[in-house]
Amino acid sequence: MYRKTREEGFGDEAKRRIMLGTYALSSGYYDAYYAQAQKVRTRIIEDFRAAYARYDVLVSPTAPTVAFGIGEKIDDPLAMYYQDLCTIPVNLAGIPAISIPGGLSDGLPVGVQLMSDHFTEGMLLRAARAAEKAAELRARVRASKALLGRDGGVDGRAAPGEGRTARDTEPSRGAGRDAGCSGPRTAPRSYGFQVLCRRRFSPLPSTRAAQ
Repeated sequence: MYRKTREEGFGDEAKRRIMLGTYALSSGYYDAYYAQAQKVRTRIIEDFRAAYARYDVLVSPTAPTVAFGIGEKIDDPLAMYYQDLCTIPVNLAGIPAISIPGGLSDGLPVGVQLMSDHFTEGMLLRAARAAEKAAELRARVRASKALLGRDGGVDGRAAPGEGRTARDTEPSRGAGRDAGCSGPRTAPRSYGFQVLCRRRFSPLPSTRAAQ
């Protein structure tokens, strides 16, 4: 029973990861691989903790590339592992994160990942909703401009969005007004993340009292 479930019930990738994990935890390689990985994990947690002392939300791509064809990379395990690059630090640090639609690139959808500190899931969901609403507004403005033309709308009236400044239509600032943050700021670059806004969200009392 044990042999059949492991041999027939697991796919090639599951078997590959089991073998790699068994190898890394073996007595001769424990210190060389697992112990070192634990040290790296601690550094990642410390970096996130330092970032969240200044900011509420970090944002990054969900994946380093746009969607690829079904089965296109199935024979290249390293290319498949590369797709997890932006989400692995979140898992290692044990922090909440959410992926939302972030528009299109070359006609393909792009996911945007928002991350927040431990036990701030409610605030993270509010920030994600604000970002989604801002992105939807920006998409509607672009669609209106494409339909009516950039130089003017029907009967000589300005097309929707014309005359507005970049600040009025910039998604991050729109999200900031809705969610209560003060707009984009310079972000820590250790993992390719960017800051969505400064600390202006209403924190959970239990998580901020010590600070």
